[in-house]
Amino acid sequence: MKILKYLFLLALLSLVALSVFVATQKGDFTIERSKVINSPRNTVYNYINDFRNFEDFESSAVEDPTMRMSFPSKTIGNGATFSWEGNEGKGNAITLKTKEGESIQQKMNFDGTQADVNWTFKDTLAGKTKVTWKAKGTMSFLFKIYTSINGGSDNVIGTMYEKSLVNIDKNLDKILEFK
Repeated sequence: MKILKYLFLLALLSLVALSVFVATQKGDFTIERSKVINSPRNTVYNYINDFRNFEDFESSAVEDPTMRMSFPSKTIGNGATFSWEGNEGKGNAITLKTKEGESIQQKMNFDGTQADVNWTFKDTLAGKTKVTWKAKGTMSFLFKIYTSINGGSDNVIGTMYEKSLVNIDKNLDKILEFK
């Protein structure tokens, strides 16, 4: 019985130590990923500017078949919004400002983790587009725990962005094939 008591105490102290460690970690993050997409700039911009397309390219949505996305009547341009709920949590996003064919600024909230999101679109050679996806924000305590266990915010969010950018490229290739 004494051994169980000591094991419980050890587990409790480990939990407290982990909580203190996570609480003292930096909660701010800045993540940026870029990819050259094999489509013209306006095509890429229009695709990303419509929140309805997020369920087809955003890696969490692609990997979680139970994710439910809700779309109001406005999903494109300034003031567009959407929300989602899935196995890993729930969140919402709003488009704050767009510059036709050049940039999109959004605000996202995911279970208390908030981020200012910026997309930029640049022409490259041969009609391709360099897309840069950048997020700057503050993590919730639970997300700090999750990222601490999984290699940090750059690894967790950055990997999600990389997969999503690959999905954008694949989806637009398919769309252009059918035209």
